[in-house]
Amino acid sequence: MDRNNAIIKIKPDKVYVIFDTNSIHPGSDENKLLSSRLADYVNLRSTVPYKLLICIPDIAVKERQYQIKQKAISSWEKAERSLRFLCQALPLTREEAIQTAFNFLEKEIKSTGVDILPLEFSNVNFESISKASIERKPPFSSSGEKGFRDALIAETIVQFVGTLPTDPHKCLVIVVSGDKILIKALEKRDLSINIEYVLDHNNAINRLVALGEGVSYSKIQKILFQADEKFISRDWKSGLFCEEKLESKILEQFEKEILDPITFVPAYFEKEDFFVSTPSLIKVDGNLWHFITFVEFQGGLWVAGHCDNIDYLEESILKRSVTRKVLDPNDGFLSALLTKLTITFRIDWHMKRFKDDRLSNASLSAIAPYMKKSLGPEHVFSGRPELLGFRSPKNSIHEPIHIREIDRNRHRYIEKPEWIDTHCEHDIEKIPSEETPSNKSTDSSA
Repeated sequence: MDRNNAIIKIKPDKVYVIFDTNSIHPGSDENKLLSSRLADYVNLRSTVPYKLLICIPDIAVKERQYQIKQKAISSWEKAERSLRFLCQALPLTREEAIQTAFNFLEKEIKSTGVDILPLEFSNVNFESISKASIERKPPFSSSGEKGFRDALIAETIVQFVGTLPTDPHKCLVIVVSGDKILIKALEKRDLSINIEYVLDHNNAINRLVALGEGVSYSKIQKILFQADEKFISRDWKSGLFCEEKLESKILEQFEKEILDPITFVPAYFEKEDFFVSTPSLIKVDGNLWHFITFVEFQGGLWVAGHCDNIDYLEESILKRSVTRKVLDPNDGFLSALLTKLTITFRIDWHMKRFKDDRLSNASLSAIAPYMKKSLGPEHVFSGRPELLGFRSPKNSIHEPIHIREIDRNRHRYIEKPEWIDTHCEHDIEKIPSEETPSNKSTDSSA
């Protein structure tokens, strides 16, 4: 059946969605152990007319455990060094830190209602896997060195679908993976079941909604195109983004809820560019259609303060000279670049769909941080963000729109922290002077 052009006449009793390791990874969201997008599948369960089951191969879970273990060890070692410097002991051992991280992962998996797919190693044809590796066939890379874990994930999926009924009225399997080599390996297995392969979460959820509504996938795409215009027009002058002044709301929320609690001096984010994703349809509730759109900002994280604040920050923490800006020359109020940063926010919004497929004006539901990534003070932005389907004002007009100005008054009147005056000069780690190229050549000749 051509799902792009035909009305979905066959509605299966059950739909199994299977994720690989990359699909469950939280990306640069340091506060998550699993992708926050899994919650969209959980929410969809109550609105679709079929039973939706979320599945993760056991190999993918174990691979994620290893990644979390490495992160837990790194975090524990950093914390241990910091407390040792202050002559204090860390209240938990390295092994306890690892186990705590594993417990949080298990809790997230249980709360999502995930089914773990086991692998029967006795039924795996390792001779066939070895041959595929030697001949550089999928899921192995062209070098033949990478792909063993993907081969085991593929074997897990093959074993699992072999236990399911082949009648398309009874079940459908959707594999969500951005790994095209893995998908190619599964396609070559010629599985005798109703199975589809989707590259990302947005398209997977759109497909699930289309299946539940009994409409063609191509019709969903047309609705998404209308929704994209309702969120922000192609000329970047109208739509929900402009009407709700979302740029301003997002950056203010980022500064007040995320920056202020973690920084010991006033900080603000200065935007260089931003990107808006194409919307994704996440559920339909009667004639109310719910969408999400991601907005990513690229820019610099700046700390603000008086001269002695900034001097201390540069010398004791940053260990380097960074870019400075004068905010107020009259009272010596400055800002210094801490790091380049990308921040991504998720916008939940909804519209009414009329019988003639027209959509009402968009209404805002919620704004929530999705991920942030620190890139260092020397980073230069180039190209689009990693998430698919983004567009920028620069794609349509020469000058990007500017809705929000930095509220410098919010920072200027912060009282100077007492700790600034309590640190003597000898408490500050001195910055080693950098030798000039001419000095180096003189030393080498000597």
